[in-house]
Amino acid sequence: NSRQALRGQEMRKRWKRISSLISTRVAVWFFALMGYSMCSVTVAEASVCSASTTSIESSAELISFIASLDSCETLQGTLTISGEEITDLDGLESIKELTGSLNLRAPNLADIQGLRNLRAIGGALNVGASGTGGTALPNLDDLASLVSVGSLSLFGNRQLIQIDALSRVTDLKGVWIYRNS
Repeated sequence: NSRQALRGQEMRKRWKRISSLISTRVAVWFFALMGYSMCSVTVAEASVCSASTTSIESSAELISFIASLDSCETLQGTLTISGEEITDLDGLESIKELTGSLNLRAPNLADIQGLRNLRAIGGALNVGASGTGGTALPNLDDLASLVSVGSLSLFGNRQLIQIDALSRVTDLKGVWIYRNS
């Protein structure tokens, strides 16, 4: 419907104007109150959500995704964060378990505090990637709650200087560390 498309364009323009003035968390609440969503997550129960395979490539998509999570604790599927404008993951604090993989490939991602409650990743934790380079993360301190990961891959993270926070991980099937600081 053209009216909905026009509303979507209008909301994207609003986002561009206000994004440089407010934090991601405030923007999430703003867009949630306006009823605007660009990504969707199906909420099966109060704490389990199905996202299948979700790829987030912009701040606007991240905000929409966060707004759709509500109070989701278990996210069923794989989550990929790859947009250049994404610098933090504030708003993902409710997620405690991800059944698929978590792919952090946003080159300017410097803050993953929004993942501080994440305890388990059923698939791989991939930070950086061959061909796309790494992130701007200096450490993985905000993943200190993580105890189970299918596999770990750290690739091309030139600013990554320590990974001590992963010392609590007791269930890990494979590790690849390549071209990090």
